[in-house]
Amino acid sequence: MDVGTKIESLFPNYRSSAKTDEWVRLCNELKLGSLTSGTVVLKFDFGYVINIGVSFPALMLVGNFTPENSNLEIGSIISGNIYAFDGNKNQIGITQTGRKKWMEGTW
Repeated sequence: MDVGTKIESLFPNYRSSAKTDEWVRLCNELKLGSLTSGTVVLKFDFGYVINIGVSFPALMLVGNFTPENSNLEIGSIISGNIYAFDGNKNQIGITQTGRKKWMEGTW
């Protein structure tokens, strides 16, 4: 099973056009820089997929988490700051390493 299929199995239809209004509403409710936490639901070489309690996946990529969180297991709780809303993929970016120049907005 490929990455997209695995994510889709946990967040059904998250990329569907039927979810557009929900995605826009979520982006307006959550703020860049705000602290959030959730459960690691998938683990890949590139990072973690996290369920933060919304209908869309949150991703914490390698380089965006602290060394002590570099080998978490499925089911682990992790927190970080929202740094991006990827409207092309309907995914939320989360970091633990602080804001970098390339990250969206000012926070």
